[in-house]
Amino acid sequence: MSGSRTEHPWPVIRPRTAPQGKDPFRVETRGRKTMDSNTHTPRTAKFARRALPVFAIAVLTIGLGACQTPRQGETAPTGHKVDTVQAPAGVDLNRPADRIEEQLQRDAAAAKSNAERFKGVPADRVEEQLAREFAAETTAELEHQASRGHQPLK
Repeated sequence: MSGSRTEHPWPVIRPRTAPQGKDPFRVETRGRKTMDSNTHTPRTAKFARRALPVFAIAVLTIGLGACQTPRQGETAPTGHKVDTVQAPAGVDLNRPADRIEEQLQRDAAAAKSNAERFKGVPADRVEEQLAREFAAETTAELEHQASRGHQPLK
């Protein structure tokens, strides 16, 4: 009979409960030749079932992580960056532009004259002198307002 189940060229695997004296990991072929079948043990199959998904996840994680990082030495492209300029201290941005420009020119001229005036003077002495001048100007302005009948600030 040519379609019989017993006439196949594949090895016949014997059950693990082999009689005494026979190795349960040996496979007998049709011609009674034996070969070692340690690659198909339940222990190896269980390891493969558990290790292959872990290995696949690790490979995917590393591969996708490498796709997301830029090459070394290159910078990732950034979008258009808008830099806003901070106004100098004491400049009111609610005023017209020509008034702001005049104030900046006055401040620059005052800084230049102060630099020439205090050349070689220690910083703490410069600070004391400027504080005295500011106090004198403020006092003079308050006296002027009081002489004109304005109420002093509380």
